[in-house]
Amino acid sequence: MKKRVLLIALIINSIISFSQPIIEFEKNYGGSFEELRTSFIRSLDGGYVFTCRSASNDIDVSGNNGAGDYWVVKLSDSFDIEWQNSYGGSAWETPYNIIQTSDGGYIISGRSSSNDGDVTGNHGLSDIWVLKLDSGGNIEWQNSYGGSNSEHGGKVISTLDGGYVILSDTYSNDGDVSLNHGGSDVWIIKIDNLGVIEWEKSYGGSDHEEAAFILQTNDGGFIFASETKSNDEDITINNGVSDYWVVKINSVGLIEWEKSYGGTETDIPKDITQTIDGGYLVTGFSDSVDGDVSFNYGNRDAWVVKVDSFGSIEWEKSYGGSENDYILFANQETDNSFLFSGSSYSNDGNLTENNGERDSWIFKTTVEGEIIWQKSFGGSGNEESHKALINEDGSIVTLGESNSNDGDVSLNYGDFDVWLVQFSENLNINDNSLLDFLIYPNPTNETVTIKAENLKEITIYNILGKKVYFKELSGESTVNIDVSHLAKGAYTVVISTSNQQEVKKLLIN
Repeated sequence: MKKRVLLIALIINSIISFSQPIIEFEKNYGGSFEELRTSFIRSLDGGYVFTCRSASNDIDVSGNNGAGDYWVVKLSDSFDIEWQNSYGGSAWETPYNIIQTSDGGYIISGRSSSNDGDVTGNHGLSDIWVLKLDSGGNIEWQNSYGGSNSEHGGKVISTLDGGYVILSDTYSNDGDVSLNHGGSDVWIIKIDNLGVIEWEKSYGGSDHEEAAFILQTNDGGFIFASETKSNDEDITINNGVSDYWVVKINSVGLIEWEKSYGGTETDIPKDITQTIDGGYLVTGFSDSVDGDVSFNYGNRDAWVVKVDSFGSIEWEKSYGGSENDYILFANQETDNSFLFSGSSYSNDGNLTENNGERDSWIFKTTVEGEIIWQKSFGGSGNEESHKALINEDGSIVTLGESNSNDGDVSLNYGDFDVWLVQFSENLNINDNSLLDFLIYPNPTNETVTIKAENLKEITIYNILGKKVYFKELSGESTVNIDVSHLAKGAYTVVISTSNQQEVKKLLIN
């Protein structure tokens, strides 16, 4: 009897902890004006570096050159500012990403409309502006790339030969840009380690293309993801308003294959990552519920497409609720699971809470895309998580932006700030950190699947510790349980196998 009372007490405590705050640390960085468009990396010394566009010149920010600058901040491993600098001219600069270079310095790529201050060589309107810093934030070189019209974006990656590739958009057909297919094209620039152009190419059709991200592949070529609204020139198929467009090119930019994914509405990719099996994961958001998109929770969903090494779809899934939901970043972890970050306005479907307008949102899935856990966090205003990193100790650090001053956000300096959040290894939200025991989808309102080796018993308890489901088993590895008759709320699932027992949390919505 005592054992039963103890088990019920543990279950109730487990369910209660399910709703407790799980943030270990959070901090804002910025000034009294806006800080937006963050990019975030782990540095070689164990700290962190981020860049964003800042219009401030007070509090954490100094040296503003006018309008918005590249603001680069080096953090220690305990998130204290070690140094910060503003870079730019009298007009607007917007960085899109930062990488660390082999010499310990940094490359930042984005766009600039200036031709003074730190910026030289502007070709007209906005250019791609690439800035090389040493490890202490001192400028080693900078270059502007573009034509007489506008260049947008500007995502930089390092290449196997020691140079760099920049992915961007262009409306130009002169200057550094040798070709434009019409409207906005994807534009790729290959530069050496001093910023000298080695080759450049434009990709697209007669309508609009907007680049998302690029990777170098093991064969020395590259693969990039872009939005496309075209159905001609380099694009062979368009499914609707706009598609995910994925293009594999060789080491000198020649197209090897290209594919479009989507439905009849708007589908926009934001990231592409290579998976352990040699394929790719393309992530973004979708308004569609037809074509390649099999399901939509409502309005705009986060949409993930897993393809093989030749671009054939292996699986696709939508995530979200009845409002707008977005994925901005994805990464495959060492346990094969996927970690996603973005934002959400929803409070249903896959989402269990919403703190205000738009929340930061992170979630983890199995290799097949089934949700393991998810968490939305923020205040009564607007938050967005641009990237999530897993540290060696299992903690998760996210960086994005926030204009709240309540809820999970303890401080706001004015307008949007950079917002950093660290979570413990055990998120306490649909916690399936041991992938030997899987329970998904979670949350659910219909059927839950439980996977483990040599299952013997499954018991489900409600928040009062009352047993609402029990089943004896004989060594199965997968069990599907109908939970549609259970009331909305938090439950605890006790999973017993031939040699161990695991307690999991389940949400029914």
